[in-house]
Amino acid sequence: MPTKEEQQAIDAAQRKAAKQAELKAIREAVNRHRGGWEKASDEDIQRLWLSLPEATRQAYLKPPQEKSDDTQRDQPKPDA
Repeated sequence: MPTKEEQQAIDAAQRKAAKQAELKAIREAVNRHRGGWEKASDEDIQRLWLSLPEATRQAYLKPPQEKSDDTQRDQPKPDA
């Protein structure tokens, strides 16, 4: 059983890891939808993220849609 101080350190490490994972997901979402933010600092990404409306944030966090076979059928076929 960890001591109180050890448990506090464990909890802090877990919170830090969760925050880093959340920031990574936000960074990927921003880059996927806006582009050009690859070299932005964590603070700049957070500032942009917090400036977005909640509905936009939720939309950005949705996984990217894969192209369906229907979109491929609509494409003209090259002449052989």
